[in-house]
Amino acid sequence: MLKLQSIQDFHDVSDASELAGLLERLIAPDGTGAFWLHRDGECELALFLNGRRAAVYRSTDGSWSSTPHASDDDCEQFRLENGQIDDFPLSQCVPTADGIAAFLATARTGQLSGNIAWD
Repeated sequence: MLKLQSIQDFHDVSDASELAGLLERLIAPDGTGAFWLHRDGECELALFLNGRRAAVYRSTDGSWSSTPHASDDDCEQFRLENGQIDDFPLSQCVPTADGIAAFLATARTGQLSGNIAWD
């Protein structure tokens, strides 16, 4: 069973197309959001959006979205589900549409999406 967590709300999801529609509805009008995907009770994926960029994290193996040759020193700020603002290195940030596509593809297949680089 899949559940998408947004802030403290959990939403049951039956398949990848339902996940895509739910995610689209939950992204804030300014393009921000923090989402965790739980599969069979275990947190599997995270998607962070700040209105400009995305960061994707797969907790099962610690893989982060990656932009090769981007700076580890320069950062983008993301608001987490608890309201905390965290700095993510540009090397972990990807274009928003690419991050969303990678999140959805990885959720669907269980394999790291080839849409983006991973580190």
